Amino acid sequence: MALPTRSTKARFLWAALAVVLLLTASVAMIFFGTNLAVLVVDAMNVFWGFVAGFADAIQVVFAAIGQALLIALAIGAFMDLVIATVYLAVSRRRAREA
Repeated sequence: MALPTRSTKARFLWAALAVVLLLTASVAMIFFGTNLAVLVVDAMNVFWGFVAGFADAIQVVFAAIGQALLIALAIGAFMDLVIATVYLAVSRRRAREA
């Protein structure tokens, strides 16, 4: 939702300026031999490099703390079961008393 800080006319003028600048940059890159698809592919390569590096880092962290994390998750799941059991027992007891 746009904040009403600028008039609609001003917003359209800013949008038109952005489109003109984008087209100018595209034409300049085409004249200097750069293809827009190359820029998109390069950006995707950078993103994929980040994702692959992050995945490697997560893999190292999980290898280092895997056993402790598994134990902590198991304890947490057991505590959830205990809490749910107690809650159900108390609510059923109160329902029978009512």
